[in-house]
Amino acid sequence: MNSDLDRAQSMLRAIPLMSKEIDDTICEKVLSFLDSVIARGYTEQFDSWQILDILNQACEKAGQDYRVNTLCYRLLGSLISHGKQQGDRMFAKTLDQYPQLLKRLCADVRSNEPAVRCASLEAFRKFLKSPCGAQWILNNDEAKLGISRGFMDDSAYVSSESCKIFEQLVSLGEDNQKLRTLCQILNPAQQVRLVLQNQDELSTVVPALDFCWYMANARTSATYAYMLNERLLLPLLHVVNVGNRMARTRAIEIMSVIFTWTPNPLALLVDGAQGSDDKSHNIKLAYDYIVAEASKMISNPSKSDQILAAISLLESSVILLQRFATSDNPEIDALQADLLTILNVCVNHGTELGRKLRVLAGSEYRLSHLIKSMAQAVLRAMDSLFIALPACNMDASLEKLFKVLSKQDLSSEPLVLKATLKVILTMLHSFANKAETDVIQATMKLSARKMLDILDSSSSMDGRSVSLILETFEELLSHEKLSIVIVGKDIAEPLISMLNLKLLETEWDIRDAVIGFIGSLFKQPTSDVKVSFALDHGLPLLVFDMITDREPYVRATALDALQNLMQSKDGWMFIQRNQHTRRIASELPGMLYDTEAFVRRAALDAILCLVANRSCEGMVIESMASSDRKSLNPVVVAARMDDSDSSVTIRMCRLFYGLWLLHLHESEQHKRTRLDRHKPESSEAEYQSIFYMLQGDYWIIEATTSTARRVRAEAYDIIRRILDENQSAYAPIQRNDKKRTIQEDADKDTLFLEKLSNIDLEKLKITSNPEHLYQEALDINAEMMMHSLEPNHPDDDRNILDCYN
Repeated sequence: MNSDLDRAQSMLRAIPLMSKEIDDTICEKVLSFLDSVIARGYTEQFDSWQILDILNQACEKAGQDYRVNTLCYRLLGSLISHGKQQGDRMFAKTLDQYPQLLKRLCADVRSNEPAVRCASLEAFRKFLKSPCGAQWILNNDEAKLGISRGFMDDSAYVSSESCKIFEQLVSLGEDNQKLRTLCQILNPAQQVRLVLQNQDELSTVVPALDFCWYMANARTSATYAYMLNERLLLPLLHVVNVGNRMARTRAIEIMSVIFTWTPNPLALLVDGAQGSDDKSHNIKLAYDYIVAEASKMISNPSKSDQILAAISLLESSVILLQRFATSDNPEIDALQADLLTILNVCVNHGTELGRKLRVLAGSEYRLSHLIKSMAQAVLRAMDSLFIALPACNMDASLEKLFKVLSKQDLSSEPLVLKATLKVILTMLHSFANKAETDVIQATMKLSARKMLDILDSSSSMDGRSVSLILETFEELLSHEKLSIVIVGKDIAEPLISMLNLKLLETEWDIRDAVIGFIGSLFKQPTSDVKVSFALDHGLPLLVFDMITDREPYVRATALDALQNLMQSKDGWMFIQRNQHTRRIASELPGMLYDTEAFVRRAALDAILCLVANRSCEGMVIESMASSDRKSLNPVVVAARMDDSDSSVTIRMCRLFYGLWLLHLHESEQHKRTRLDRHKPESSEAEYQSIFYMLQGDYWIIEATTSTARRVRAEAYDIIRRILDENQSAYAPIQRNDKKRTIQEDADKDTLFLEKLSNIDLEKLKITSNPEHLYQEALDINAEMMMHSLEPNHPDDDRNILDCYN
């Protein structure tokens, strides 16, 4: 803890010296750390460091950067908010000795910088936790005016801070007269209602809706009483009817929140709505009213957006339905029928509503876009209904969903297809939990065949759509009951044939989707059903063929799939059983020459898997470069250690660590074999270590001086692991200890470990930690860098920046 206090004191002293070179990230880091220290009860310690004087000096500095002011204001608020008695004492001291700091804080609530306004309001909010602070705000007209203006501020950050202040006043004001009085003075309800009823400018409508959302999302009895008494949410249905798209969406979000917890939602939305003591009855009244309003909007739309808003309103009504309905309630079937009617319009444009949509759209292109948007909205609503009430009857809905899949205009749109498949998955999971086995299998077969038909018949289907369908098959394979149908002959054979056909497509993203699907079947944690399905049908063989695909994205995906395969026990046995180890090993070194960095990364991951499995047979490893670029040699290793992509270099370092472990294993095996045969070392051929052949001992040490911080961090981790595994013989030295003397006659392993033990790991760790960069910025002598040509202290250097000369 002492180290944290020392660091906190150092940061505090650096605040007045911060200049424009300090960015938002550093300020946030400083505030987060200091706030965490204050929260542990060290307010008095900060007081002894003269924190108020430091903050005052920083704010009064001429030409101070606004970010320093925001840091000071937020830190002042944190100091006063932690601990009631300590906070009161600190605020009283601020008011008595540093009134200019509070005066500047009030003035900056009108600053041109939104960040400063936000920080000032945040400080006011934290002052409320102190009785003295609350009294000060109550007596300060400038502070109250700043809070009131913040409600309708152009910046969302500023307006949200004012909303948080008022929500805190409402929630805590029941037991506090000061806060209750302040709440009455600042109350913006009348202004919010006026803005939402007129909706002249979106710039004021959005913050007004944000205020409503904060009150609704507080979920307290105090905020419910406030919204009810002030009739705050009465304009919401009006906003849904006539507002623009952004305002409608936000209004429906607010209603969805109050639907989840309020005892009488209709009383908040409709003037004069009567309630009763029966909570379920109140919820049902609200549900009936909302559904009726949505139906009116759909029957007589004035804008195309109005229909989308009505569908979203129906989706939000599911929350109410869930609160009072059981599986046999007629309201469930009625809502499902309404949604299916709208979905039928998307499939068949010849209906009356379809003709209205054509008029509203004005053109075929806009009509097509509207139909697809409607389909997505209805499908989301259906999914919400089936998730909330899984016991309801879904037979009619499933048939309609199959029609959506059969209509190419809809199924060729990835967003519609994704929403449709999501609903089908939800329904199939519900079927599996409540239906008989025969019914499950029949429904499952029908669904799987529909998806296969889309893959087969839709020539316009892109890679994203193919990926969505294959992801659905993967999801089905994860289910204990549903997977039985997929692995059966009727579905499995056409699916495998389809995968083979899709790998012949000219579009690379389709081939990529197929290989990605195969690789996902072996992802950890593995599923026995998925793995068996893939191995029984020889799907890994398709991956092997795509490693050399002409498209780099496909090559990288194939290498990732190969990695998943090798990490799976059954997958690795399949590779060995079919004698593909040598073929794979011979192909991988050539991938390190690939022009794309993501392919090189994937190739190194795959090579590391082979090394981990101790199966490098077939991989050509040479002590010098080859002309055909098919071998792993020091030249390609040097190129990858100097790769333009630091992630490639990091993987190369990990490969060296894997080769080191392989070297230790093979070296031990070599010694045991020699001892078992009772032969001297000279009678055996010299053991050739891949690790030393590729100069791994040199490159691991060289990585510690890399210009890339992430590479140095990886080198530190690897060296630490190597030394920890050999700590009995080679304990790492501490900083400032005398370096070990390297014996020239020692073997390679001893020399290597001695060199590692001589590395200053403490220094390497510090320079590899990004926190060190922030600390360096805080520890600099900013005055010397800006003004002093000659150092005033022995430890200073002539570091004045050119821009100050």
